[in-house]
Parts: sequence; C-alpha cells; structure tokens
Amino acid sequence: MISSSMNCYVQSPSPVGTLDDSSKISPINEMLALRTMIQDISNKSVKIYNLNELCNTYGIKRRGFYDFLSIGTVFKICYRHTNDTFEWYGFNETYKVLVFISQTVQKESMNKGIKEFFDCSANSSLQNLALNVVKLFFYLNTKFLDLRQVAKLFSQGTSKYKTMLRKLYTVAAGLELAEIIGKTNRVAEIKFLHPIPSRAFADPTDIMSMLNTKEELDAESNFEGRRKIFQAITYDRRFLAAESVRPVLMFQTPAEVY
Repeated sequence: MISSSMNCYVQSPSPVGTLDDSSKISPINEMLALRTMIQDISNKSVKIYNLNELCNTYGIKRRGFYDFLSIGTVFKICYRHTNDTFEWYGFNETYKVLVFISQTVQKESMNKGIKEFFDCSANSSLQNLALNVVKLFFYLNTKFLDLRQVAKLFSQGTSKYKTMLRKLYTVAAGLELAEIIGKTNRVAEIKFLHPIPSRAFADPTDIMSMLNTKEELDAESNFEGRRKIFQAITYDRRFLAAESVRPVLMFQTPAEVY
C-alpha cells in the first residue's frame, strides 16, 4: 500500500496528543515541518526518539515520517529499533555510504544489462527503490534523471507504471530530505547533489579532464553507451506526456510540481 508521496498533514507544532487529521495543510508547510524537525533532532544530544511523540509535537502525519525513516535507514541516517522508536545518526555517514554504493555498482554491473540490473518489479519497497535510484545515477554517470523514465525502467514496462511513479515521488521526497537529491525546474526531474571522488561527473571543459587515461576514455564510452540504451528503453515524448502523474507532493511549491 502506498502513502500519498509522504503526504503528511501539517499543523502548527502542538503539545503531544492526538492529531486532528481533518486539518490538511499545504505540502510546502508539510516539508518545512519535516525539515524543522530534522534540524532540531540533529542538534540534540538525544539519539533515541519516539515516533509518535515527534509527529504530534511537529504536527506531522506518522505515515509520511515513517516513509522517510525507511529511506533514511538505507543511507545510515537513522535506524528503526521498533515501529515506534528510532535512533538518529544524522548525515555524517551519508557520503561514505554513497561512495560504497558507487563502488558496488561499478563491480556488480559489469556483466549485466540495464534492464536486468534495475528490475524492481519484484521488490518495489521504498528502501529498494531509493537504493536503485541512487545506483542509476552512478550506472549512467549522470547528475539528472527524469522520474517518469526511471519508473518505466523499474516497472519493466508492465501495467504497474503509474504505481511505480507514485512510489518514486515518495522516494524523491525522502531523498530530498536526506540531502541526496534536489529538484530542478523541469517536470519530474531530479538532480544528484553529491560528487563522487572517482572523477565521475567531471567537467569536460576542465583542463584536468582533458588528460584522460585510456581506461577513463573507455569508461566514458561505456557510460555513453548505457545512457543511449536507457534513452532508447524509456524515452517516448508521447508516452511521457500521456503518463505524467502529478500528485500533490510535500515538497512542491505553490506553482510548481515535480
């Protein structure tokens, strides 16, 4: 069952108690409440928190926060001890996790095609999707992805495309809160925010990038081949226009949706 892309309902911070779910606040306020809460707990010495108490204090819907915690565990941002308690680590280890993931992709993708490597049709949990979105950035050696194309790849062309896309919007919200990705001014496009210390994403106009070794040139040729295959599999202007799903997202601005 899918949550509405982490669609938590947000009120003004209130004492611990029962939330009035009938009071729906805009997604932008919802995002601000989550960011405020994350900033607050990151600045405290306390590491173990009660999920319900935080949700009530900051006026956050439990489902949305639970989704973020599920995604956060993948990148060692937090750890859920029980359904109601979690430990907060913060973002200090995130970069190390991303480097490890990039190295894993480099090793495991050598003898696999893109459809085989990114078949998420059997496991579409938020954790697995979040991990695979990050892997796809490394696999293609790109900083930008269109969630509609990603959904088409991950769903393997099945009728579950729209369901997959809605889940990816939820994942994108969590990854944005985790400061791993950001949004752009293009519909459904996300941007990877972290450089990887392997000359990935190098600026081709930079003088050092002109001194590529044969291995680096071969690697870039391989990446270019992967990107062409990805586009061939997933890009269809008419398909993307017809299949755009624009849910109300917690990170949208008033005049802007992914």
